[in-house]
Amino acid sequence: RGQLELFLNLYQDNDTIPWKVLTFLTSYINYGGRVTDYIDLRTIDVIMKSIYNSNILTPNYSFDKDNIYKSIDFDISETSDNIHQFYLKYIDSLPIVASPGAFGMHENAKIASANSETFSMFDIYLLLQSSANEIASAITESSSPTNRPKSTKAGFRQNMSPKSGNNNISLPNTREKSIELVANDINKRLTGFGGMFDIENISMLYPVTYEESMNTVLLQECIRYNKLIDVMETTLPLLQQALNGLIVMSNELEAIANAIYINQVPKSWVSVAYPSLKPLSSWVTDLLERLTFISQWIEKAIPPVFWISGFYFPQAFLTGTLQNYARKYKLPIDTVTFHYVLIDLPWTTMKKKPFDGVYIRGLFLEGARWDSQIKSMNDSYPKQLYTDLPVIHLLPQQNRKDPTEGIYRCPVYKILSRRGVLSTTGHSTNFIMWIEIPSNRTNIMNNEGKADQEEWIRAGVAAFAALMY
Repeated sequence: RGQLELFLNLYQDNDTIPWKVLTFLTSYINYGGRVTDYIDLRTIDVIMKSIYNSNILTPNYSFDKDNIYKSIDFDISETSDNIHQFYLKYIDSLPIVASPGAFGMHENAKIASANSETFSMFDIYLLLQSSANEIASAITESSSPTNRPKSTKAGFRQNMSPKSGNNNISLPNTREKSIELVANDINKRLTGFGGMFDIENISMLYPVTYEESMNTVLLQECIRYNKLIDVMETTLPLLQQALNGLIVMSNELEAIANAIYINQVPKSWVSVAYPSLKPLSSWVTDLLERLTFISQWIEKAIPPVFWISGFYFPQAFLTGTLQNYARKYKLPIDTVTFHYVLIDLPWTTMKKKPFDGVYIRGLFLEGARWDSQIKSMNDSYPKQLYTDLPVIHLLPQQNRKDPTEGIYRCPVYKILSRRGVLSTTGHSTNFIMWIEIPSNRTNIMNNEGKADQEEWIRAGVAAFAALMY
C-alpha cells in the first residue's frame, strides 16, 4: 500500500498514472516475486494488465465477461466516509463464491474443481478404509484361539479354521484374495507382453548413427522402461509368495499390497516410473500400451506418426528431432526451432513420415477445443473437459521468426497437475514444451514480448500427454 501511494503521489504533478510501473511492481515484485514458474508469471501479468489500466476510471468498467465485478461510480462530492460505505455495500452484494468467469475461465472449470475435490476425498477414504481393515483383521485373529498366523505382518495372514475335521485347510480372507488376484493378473499381463527389452539386440538393430538420432532415443526409452519392468517382475511374484505364507511379508511388500488394494500405484513402482495420475488399473493398461508402442517401433521401424504420450522422456525425442534436421542440413542446432502445423486427418490414415520433422499425436486440450471448421481454437462445449488435439507436424526451421499475431502459445505437460521440478538434466519433470495453436481471439504481446492470446491465458488453456483415467 505504501509503495502504491508513493508512486501515485510521485506522478501526481504531471497528472499521469504509471500503469506500466504499477503492473510491473505487482506482477514481478510484490506478488510475482514469490512466483517462480514462468507460465504462472505470464498469467499474473495478463490479470494485472486487466486491472491496472486507464479503463478502470470509466464508470462500470467490467473486470469479467459476466459483468458482475465492476469499477463502480460514485459521487465525488460525497465525504470519504460515505464513499467508503458505498464501496462496502457494493462488496457485500457480490457473490460469496466467485464463478469461473471472474477469473476468465470456462464454466467447465467448476466440474474440474468438483472432480478434484471428489477424487481427493475418496483417496483419503480409501486410505482410512485400508487402515481400518488391517486393524480389524489383526484384532479378529488375535482374539480367536483357532487362528494362527502364517506370516509376520498383520493384515496379510491366512486364517486356519477347521473344515470337515481337517485343520490344515487355508481359508484366505477377502482382502488378501483380492490383492492376490490383482497381483496375479498384473504379473500375467506383464509376462504375456514378453518382459524386459533386449537392449543388446535392439542396439544391433538400431545402431547409434550420425544420421539418425531416433535410434539413440529408442534405446534410451527401452533402458528406462526396463527399470520399471524389472521392479514389477521382481516384486509381484514375491508379493504372491508372501500372501501364501511362503516368505516373510516385508515392509516394502506390505506397502505394495496396501496400494494394490485401494487401486493405487505402489510407491516403489512410482519411483522408477514416468509421471502419472492414473489409478492402478488404468496405469497398468497405459503401461502396456506404451510398451506396445515401443515394441512396434522395434519390429516395424520408425513409425510415421509418433505417440508422444508413449515416451518416458519426451524431451529427448524432441531434441532428437531437431538434431536430425540440424545434421541433415549441417546447421547449428541452437539456430533450429519448431514450426507447428495442425493436420485435420486421422493419424491412422497417415502412412508416410514427413520429409522433415515428425508427426505427433496423443495430446489433450483443457479449457478450449480445436475447431477444425474455422481452423482455430474455440470455447469448449459444456461438460466437455478435455478434447483431442489433431496430429501436429513439428517442422524444424532455421532462424524462424516468431509469429506476431493469430496464435496462442500453449504449454504442454505430461500430466494434469501442471507442476514439476527441475531435474539434473535441466528439464522439468512435467513441462514438455510450448506449441503454437492458431486462434482468432484478442492478440497481445505477453511478458516475454511474444505474440499470444489474452482469453486463453486467463482461461488456463494447456495441453496434456495423459489424463487421470
